[in-house]
Amino acid sequence: MKKIFIRVIAALVLAACAYVTWIVLVLGHGLFSFYNMIWGEDTSHLPRVDLVTLVDLETTERIVFRNGRKGWYLIDTPSDASALTIGFYGDRLFESLFSTPHQPMYCGSERGKILWAVKDDNLLREYAFCNANRMDLTPLVTVAQRVDMVDEVLPYHQAATQIERVDRNPDDLWVTRPTLAGQFTHSLSVDLPYIWESRTEQGANPRDIEADIRARISNDLAIPDTEYHLTLTLDRTPFDPDQNVLLARQDGQVLSTNALTGIYRPVLSFLCNQDRCDQLRRTRFADIATTFRPDTLDAALGAAQEVSSSPTDEVPTLTALRNSEQTVGLPQETTFRLRYISLP
Repeated sequence: MKKIFIRVIAALVLAACAYVTWIVLVLGHGLFSFYNMIWGEDTSHLPRVDLVTLVDLETTERIVFRNGRKGWYLIDTPSDASALTIGFYGDRLFESLFSTPHQPMYCGSERGKILWAVKDDNLLREYAFCNANRMDLTPLVTVAQRVDMVDEVLPYHQAATQIERVDRNPDDLWVTRPTLAGQFTHSLSVDLPYIWESRTEQGANPRDIEADIRARISNDLAIPDTEYHLTLTLDRTPFDPDQNVLLARQDGQVLSTNALTGIYRPVLSFLCNQDRCDQLRRTRFADIATTFRPDTLDAALGAAQEVSSSPTDEVPTLTALRNSEQTVGLPQETTFRLRYISLP
């Protein structure tokens, strides 16, 4: 009797183990399938789309694509792919809602899928998904060859040298070739003194500040408008939820005042060739900014209240507000992005 009981218990234990194993296998398969769908290992669910509906194969000179972790490929004769279909997710939700064209989404990892149509050494059409399960490019591999992709951002003179090298090398083909002719070689940033506006006086108009800057460049330096590009931005300093301006004492205490409607840091961003940038760097513009300071700072400080906010680099100190000097950086070479493929 005891042996029969033990055998029954053993059978029940084995049955329970088998059942648990079955559950684990079922759940594991489900989780694995879900993992594959999320991370792009399963593209069997994708609708099949004719490549010719996505890319104008008659106009396109070459097709470059990345098939996820499998790497980059080139189709140098696009008509070879005219009868091929690929797996394509279609419009995303926001693209359907707003009737917008496909918005390529790139990510830093190698698992994303990318499809580029290239003409005249630049992109004619581009499709990109970070989720690799949104596009299946495997059918294109049959008419493609493996290539290496080079994607780099270089300063002007290095870019010019590299462009010349790629142009001469028949084994290198452009995806995006920047045009340097007519481009400025350097950039320059100038931080002007803080300005502010009160509730009783009209605030500074950025167009007026820019007009005065341009007038000084023209009159004092004799630099024509065609030899530089200027962008003026007014960076507003922090304020509290009630739109009260924040500033900081030297002891770190943050103050809030409603006597001012805003404090701004004018920033001049120039594009220019190096000799012109050097001239602009030596030019004083600070006095132009300070003319847009209404004489209300002391009154605003008198009406300020201490608050519990912690000081940050963005909250100006009283010393910084009263400073009337500009901060000028060194001219920096402008950068350009080069993308090309290299044949093995």
